[in-house]
Amino acid sequence: FVAYPFRATIQGLHQFDSLRAGLGVFPLLLVPFAVIGLWKFRHKIKTSDLFTYSLIAILFYAFWFFLGSSQRIRHLLPILPLVLVCMVVPAQRLLTIQNLHRPLISLFVLVIVVQLSFQALFALKSAQYVFSGETRDEYLQRTTSWYEPVLWINNNLTQNERVLSMVRWYEYITNVPHYWAHIYTQSRVNLLPGSNDIKSFIRQIKALKVTHVLQWPVPNNLTALQQIEKEEMLNRYLRILQKANCIEPTKSFAVRYLISRTLPDHKRLPNVTTTLYKLKLYKCRL
Repeated sequence: FVAYPFRATIQGLHQFDSLRAGLGVFPLLLVPFAVIGLWKFRHKIKTSDLFTYSLIAILFYAFWFFLGSSQRIRHLLPILPLVLVCMVVPAQRLLTIQNLHRPLISLFVLVIVVQLSFQALFALKSAQYVFSGETRDEYLQRTTSWYEPVLWINNNLTQNERVLSMVRWYEYITNVPHYWAHIYTQSRVNLLPGSNDIKSFIRQIKALKVTHVLQWPVPNNLTALQQIEKEEMLNRYLRILQKANCIEPTKSFAVRYLISRTLPDHKRLPNVTTTLYKLKLYKCRL
């Protein structure tokens, strides 16, 4: 409970969804000034508006932490301004009794320089697109994981067709109707591990008027047995449907996953393949 804001900011754990940014370096650097300021003016805390702000922030954080949410750090953004106010004010008040102007100003300058530097780094690929003759598809191929199926889908399918996939970012770049079948954040297509109900899956995709299903990408370096042991529920359903002649492969794609959308990839990842299947449920033997 106490360590979470620090761990989510410094360690950047994937589970906290804080790989690129936690609560920011500014609150961490401000802690010593804020703590000293609070101690110096502790007799004023109960009558200060900051007491109300801090109480709101602490109660929000406690409810959020202990009620079993996903604990993604972005959920704390509503109270971050209150926390910053509660830290900046005592730090500023401290300047009235201590000559700490230089350290505090240095803190602000350091944070601004660091933030602008990283923002410039993140903007490099986008700047290359803006100031070169690169097309939209070329830019997306260079910056988006598993983009190859989307390029083909946008050029070959129509508005009368609908694609189901498990890839979140396809929602933003697919020009034909698309349904994002996430395992946990939607229920219209049940892909929970262990659900294993093929007839229910067929009814659900029929209700959504799905015409094509895109397989979750599979590493090529796995044996057939390893693929079955590690496969997603969607891929298991597709394997069953293909055996029952309910779908047919439309096109397979060799795709690549980008470890970073900003920096060049130096780590070699296994080759990955995904296949787009077309439904032909009228021929289904299930």
